[in-house]
Amino acid sequence: MPQPPAYIRGQNLIDYAAANPDNPYPSALVETEFNEIKETLDPTLANLALIQRDDGKLINGSVHQDSFSTAALALIASTWTPKGLWATATNYVVGDVVEESATGYVCATAHTSGTFATDHTAGKWTVLSPPASAFVLTLLNDVDASAFLTTLGFSTFVKTLVDDADASAFLTTLGITTFIKTLFDDTTAAAARATLGSTSVGDAVFVAASAAAARTAIDSPSNAEALLKTGGTVSGGLVGTSATFSAASFIGDTANTFNTLGLTINQGANTNELLSFKSSDVAHGITANTETDTFGAVRARSSNGTLRIAGFCEDVIGLELVGIHTNDNAVKSTSGLAAILINGQLKSGASVTGLGANANILAVQTDGTARFILDADGDSHQDVGTAWTNFDDHADVALLTALSVHVSSEADPIKGNFAQFLDYNRETLERLRLVTFNEDGHHFVNMSKLSMLLVGAVRQISGRMDALEQKLLLLTAA
Repeated sequence: MPQPPAYIRGQNLIDYAAANPDNPYPSALVETEFNEIKETLDPTLANLALIQRDDGKLINGSVHQDSFSTAALALIASTWTPKGLWATATNYVVGDVVEESATGYVCATAHTSGTFATDHTAGKWTVLSPPASAFVLTLLNDVDASAFLTTLGFSTFVKTLVDDADASAFLTTLGITTFIKTLFDDTTAAAARATLGSTSVGDAVFVAASAAAARTAIDSPSNAEALLKTGGTVSGGLVGTSATFSAASFIGDTANTFNTLGLTINQGANTNELLSFKSSDVAHGITANTETDTFGAVRARSSNGTLRIAGFCEDVIGLELVGIHTNDNAVKSTSGLAAILINGQLKSGASVTGLGANANILAVQTDGTARFILDADGDSHQDVGTAWTNFDDHADVALLTALSVHVSSEADPIKGNFAQFLDYNRETLERLRLVTFNEDGHHFVNMSKLSMLLVGAVRQISGRMDALEQKLLLLTAA
């Protein structure tokens, strides 16, 4: 009988359990591992049975003449004389048997002993019984399969698998659920699909011979809805390119009284992206906030709610809000409407009402810092920075006149009346960031700076009036 093949370990089950604490061991993996063990263990036990009796001794007839060398046969034919423990400076003759380091030796050449290792290397002693390792001795002395597997280093889990009396117990040890065990026990593909809860439409898709046949099986809204109820996944999209549903659809939820025909997504306690919009063309690199190919995401801002819509771009515009209508509304009253409508409301019981006095309706921020605020009273507020700009180094009224001249149309009379300001004050207006001039004639006025300039102009005029009043009083008193 040939030597048994070596056992090659394919999977560390302990490492797998540590890496996958919530998943059972894959049955195919365990089956392969035990097949490898069986390939080594079965021939090992068969070979062991050829040389060992049940009492642990060598089996009768297991040692044959051709197992011995010519010298060994000569030794066997000679008269053996037990001499006990080997000793130095002793005359030994052929056939003398000694024990050294728990190993039996027979003298092959007459000699006077010196150092045993030297004599043995010189061929003066022949080993009769090399000592077995502690591991092998323990293995040979094991009284049952469980002890044998323990010596081999198998875990309690594997020993339990080995001791399982049937497939059901084996799967239970592996942590397989009753559902999966039922699936394993199904004798036909149809039975397996029934266990999976597949509908007749789902069956048709599962057995479809091609993608076209699968799409044919779900070519109607009712069939598409039935397929969704199986809980399955259709690679490449439902019905290939489009799908029509006749009822509300749900992800993570089962009902929504405010959604008759639409999609309801309940992401539980999660507050990360609820909807993610991706494109293979996008690679913005803002990976601390989203994946690099995501150009839009919808999520809850916090566990308290708040819808957060974020746009991502590798260029200038991150988010574009567009309102397109067919009828203009020019009403300038509390009932006015517009292409884009922002409506702030306050909770009132189970409903909503208008915001309170001075409450903020809209805030424009940069990275969490508010710069513009519109409130419920119709007031607008703007962050003017940490320093109010006073234009006391300039004639504020003159700057206002220059500003009016430069941003007015060419046909405006002010152009002719104040032409002298054109060359002198344009550079000053831009340097003071009061206005940005553009070649197309659409000039942008800095309203914050303009407000500061108007205040400065009023102060300067007021100062001049005060000075004139003082002079007038002096003239009157005189």
